[in-house]
This record gives sequence, C-alpha cells and structure tokens, in this order.
Amino acid sequence: MEKRIFLTLFLAISLASCTKVKDNEAQNNKLALSKERQVTEPAIVTDEKQTLNVLSLSGLNLRSSPNEKSSVIITVPYGSEVTILGKEQSHGEVKECDNYTFKGNWVYAQFKDKKGYLFRTYLSQWPAPKSGNEEYITQYLEGCLKKIKESSLKPKGMENVFDYLFTEYSEGVSYEQVSAEGGANHKVWFPKQKITIEEAFLLGTAFEAQGAKKNPCSFVSSENRLVRNTENSEISASEENNQIILQIGIAD
Repeated sequence: MEKRIFLTLFLAISLASCTKVKDNEAQNNKLALSKERQVTEPAIVTDEKQTLNVLSLSGLNLRSSPNEKSSVIITVPYGSEVTILGKEQSHGEVKECDNYTFKGNWVYAQFKDKKGYLFRTYLSQWPAPKSGNEEYITQYLEGCLKKIKESSLKPKGMENVFDYLFTEYSEGVSYEQVSAEGGANHKVWFPKQKITIEEAFLLGTAFEAQGAKKNPCSFVSSENRLVRNTENSEISASEENNQIILQIGIAD
C-alpha cells in the first residue's frame, strides 16, 4: 500500500513539473516573439505628416526595424494609403529584377493602428491605379491632373497610323497614344522631379497587372531602361533629358 501511494505521489509531482516546464517554455516563446516584433522607435519623428500610396502589387511589409531582415508586423495591401511619421533613414536595397536593385531609404510610417517601417521606393505621391485593368492610362491621368490641350493631328511620318492622340496635362505631364496595325503604343512623359524611374515602372506594371505581376523584369543599362515583357505587352520606364518616360506597347 505504501509503495502504491509513493508511486502515485511521484507521478503527480512529475506531471506537475512537466506542465510547469511547458508553461514556462510557452511563456518564454511568447515573450521572445513579442520582443522580436517590438518596433524600434526612430530618432526623429516629424509633425509634418505625409500621406503616400503603396504601389507594390503584392503589398508592402511594415517591419519592426528599418531593414529587410526585421520581423513583419503586417503586409500593407496594394493601393493603401500610409502616413509617414518620421524622416527617411537607413538606406536599403531590394532586388526587383534579375540585374536591377531598387535602392532607397526606410521611413517610419503608420497603417491603420500599426506603426513600423516601410521601404520608401515602393511608396508614391501618385495614387495606385485600380487593379484588374479597370482603369487605363488616360482615365488615370485625367483623375490626377488637369487636361490642358489635346490633339489628334498625326505628325509627319505616321501615315500607317490609324489612331493618334497627344494630350498635355498640368504638372508638365504629357501623353501620346499611337495605334497602328498590330497594336498600340502608350507613352507618358513625367518631369523628373515629379516621379522616379521605379515609381513609373511600378505604375506601368499596375496598368498591366493581370499579365505583368508574375513576369520577371530586366534593366537595359545602355538605354537606362527598366523593362518587363508579358505575353501581349512590353512595359518600360526610362530616363531622358530630365524626364521619366513610361511606355507600354500592346500587341493585338
């Protein structure tokens, strides 16, 4: 009888100790995860808050520290508005194409009730185009800018072109559409101070979202041009004469 009582007490104590160890492990894991996700506050927070838009089709990770290896707090969806709370800091790089790296700084920002760091290069003052090809370039530009002048008069040397449109907008932006047998070419000129080559490239990718988001891109160094090809289109962004040029060619 005494032997049986001793064995029962031993098992009870062992089980209690095992449960306590597991509880301690769970608590330690929870504390470690909480510490990992704790946001590193920036040295400088500005009162001049700025609203920017997410242009990355796959969303943009809000991170606990200004580097790509820090923990993800939340993925901010494409097209979302975020509020910039701190000045740019901590230079970073993200490999976007096979031979091209997006370079930029991290910014302290807020999305809804979450605060953390976002890679600035994927943010823009330009709104994100509606996804799913619901909005195209002319509708987008007319929603952002004021139309100044429009002409359908074809320049010389375009005898084979059956549809031509050139439009001037406010902010120094202009647009050209050339349609001929085999397809159409859309071209937008932005003043360099209004947009980066990366922003223009992300806008072009968004306009062709259905066919472009899974396709790799490349950089043609001789032309200073970012290019993404799809089955029926070519998207490119380049810099020339203090202008950023977005071009989308679409085959019939």
